[in-house]
Amino acid sequence: MFACPIPPALVACALALACRSVPAGGVAPEPQEPAAPAILEVENLTASDATIYVVRGGERIRLGLATASSRKRFTIPGYLVKRPGLLNFLADPVGGPPHPLSDEIAVAPGDTVVVTIQP
Repeated sequence: MFACPIPPALVACALALACRSVPAGGVAPEPQEPAAPAILEVENLTASDATIYVVRGGERIRLGLATASSRKRFTIPGYLVKRPGLLNFLADPVGGPPHPLSDEIAVAPGDTVVVTIQP
């Protein structure tokens, strides 16, 4: 049987340092500030609750539930709006067929987007 003369804490520290990523040139990048979120305001004029999604590049991200005949605000996460790009929004009525995607909308950090779900 082999005995290890190196203390386990030292081995763990060495492994942690070995796994750290440093770019070419040896200088670690400055930490980036997280992007500010945007706001989606949904006015649901239908008699059904609807699950609200933001769609970016074919990926659906659930924002929450817009209850029937109400107005609700959702936070669009900063990582979705930090790069310039277009977003679509989808309202999926509970127990019914989904509404079509919204038009593409350019959304930047701090923006407020208003979407109305028509009956």
